[in-house]
Amino acid sequence: HLLERYPMASVIRRFTTSSKERSQERRERDAEVDFATLALAPALVRGPGTFSLWAAVARDGIVLSARNPKTSPPSWDWEDANLGHHIHWVSTPLLTAEVIAREGFDFERPHAWVHWLLTH
Repeated sequence: HLLERYPMASVIRRFTTSSKERSQERRERDAEVDFATLALAPALVRGPGTFSLWAAVARDGIVLSARNPKTSPPSWDWEDANLGHHIHWVSTPLLTAEVIAREGFDFERPHAWVHWLLTH
């Protein structure tokens, strides 16, 4: 979907880099590379999560950030905050574990969940 709308963009699919088989040193190095990738990307689009939040705060470039979800009990004490002029908080549907389970989404077949994101 992104490549159709933005043909000049480059999209890298990275769901996770952690693995039990890799050494602790390798996992730490991978985390540092992932952090640098987020912090130095031309633009950062992020969801709720502290790893990408710190990368967003560390960078100067534009950040589009989903507001933190309202949950009960609250997992976040805030929906958005003034963390710099470059961070823009947006209202967007979140593809949470609950939504994935309820809808039966398969990430190897993205059409259904991309459609869900576009229509919610």
